[in-house]
Amino acid sequence: MSKELAIVAITLTAAGWWWLFARMFRGRSSLTASALAWVAAVFAVWSTLALVATVIDDPQLRVATLRARLALGLVAPPSWWVLALRLADPPWLRRWHLVAFALPAIGFALATLAAPVGGPFLEAVDHAAANGRPDLAWRVGPALWAAGLPYSYALLAGAAIVVLRLGGRGGVLDRRTSAALVGSMALPTVVSALTFAGLDPLPGYDTTSLSLGVVALLLNLAVTDARPFGRRLVAYEAVFDAIPEPALVVSPDGTILEANPAASRMPFAAGAELRGASLLAVAPQLEVARRGARRKSERRVLAGDMRGLEVAVSHLHGAGDRLVGSVLLVHDRREDRAREAELQASTRRDPLTGVTNRRGFEAALATALAQRGERAVGVAFIDLDGFKAVNDTHGHAAGDDVLVEVARRLRHGAREGDVVARFGGDEFALLLPDVTPAALAAAAERVAEALSLPIDADGQRVRIGASVGLASAPRDGGTVEALIAASDARMYRQKVARAAARTGAVAG
Repeated sequence: MSKELAIVAITLTAAGWWWLFARMFRGRSSLTASALAWVAAVFAVWSTLALVATVIDDPQLRVATLRARLALGLVAPPSWWVLALRLADPPWLRRWHLVAFALPAIGFALATLAAPVGGPFLEAVDHAAANGRPDLAWRVGPALWAAGLPYSYALLAGAAIVVLRLGGRGGVLDRRTSAALVGSMALPTVVSALTFAGLDPLPGYDTTSLSLGVVALLLNLAVTDARPFGRRLVAYEAVFDAIPEPALVVSPDGTILEANPAASRMPFAAGAELRGASLLAVAPQLEVARRGARRKSERRVLAGDMRGLEVAVSHLHGAGDRLVGSVLLVHDRREDRAREAELQASTRRDPLTGVTNRRGFEAALATALAQRGERAVGVAFIDLDGFKAVNDTHGHAAGDDVLVEVARRLRHGAREGDVVARFGGDEFALLLPDVTPAALAAAAERVAEALSLPIDADGQRVRIGASVGLASAPRDGGTVEALIAASDARMYRQKVARAAARTGAVAG
């Protein structure tokens, strides 16, 4: 190959790698794109150095570029390995794992760059001539043969296996892209291995540069059509992290592959590292919900210490409808349910006095009757005496003050578990679960006594009384309607009798 033709070929190779680096660098917010940008940068610099070595004739500079190219050749396999791991994204992967894998190769590369010629890394460099121009004949040292090159080739083999498996699953990579990546690893590796062994496949040609030029073209074409790189350039990792609700990606065996920042604030996280942990160990309710979800997308309500949370489970399927993972999105419904409970409670509360209204009283009475067992349940129906006169004489503001004070006194005299209610107007009721007949009668006396005391109403001191009708289950019936009707009837009879007594007293 003439010098001019070699310059053109290597220039095209360098341009292809720099173009690929620029494209991937623009999408570096994606872990995959940033990894491929690193691979492209290594070979772009390598190709640029090869171009420099082709143009210059100075022996010392040519030896320096040779060392740099050998060092970059040792750095390239870890960069392919990083790309493969980021595509596979295994649950055990951490940044320090990537550093640990890269350190030996980087160490060999630095040693090759700095060690003197004739040592264990670069055994010999002889100046020669090929096709009428200066060239170098060189041999790697025993340290590279024994450790550096086998380590690098092992990393490349591992990366190729990972990428082939990803392409076979039909999930992260399609087969075409997988084949392009493996071919890009294999072609320059085979060529360089033959060169190291002294078996140059095309004597007189820079076969390593030619193979890298083919790889640059192959990758630029593959990445143009490759869906994984196209998707990841829009930074789906950033989208996942920005989800305001806890989100988890779980493998079929229950290992947490990904957890967004919101997941760390969940009760089950407790500041622990979720990525790589077992979902069954950290949140059994979520794992039960995941395994119980039969449809592709399903929503489930959680119980136990995660009561009030809901989880949306979406299963991900690969080739052959095989389950490859699940996405769990946790919705915290506790505040919503608290608001719903508050709204429901407000519909059962009297707005003026704050005690239960008739609807809430009937619901509480129904619950008490259902749970009473052998115990008695008492009801006191209360109607105020003289309330109409307060309204007529002092106005409605004074009447409202009376009603509020009556409710306060009834609550003050009630036991824990008793329910005070206002039915409307000047009618009140008292529910007494688990009560004896004597205690029920005593409660009625306390009510009458408490309500007979003077009340300050809108700046006026007024007096009222109360007629109280009592009923209890099971003596007067076992339903809400029967107890309210019986207590109401007895209250009315007491009110009529007291009115007749007052009329008789006035007549006498």
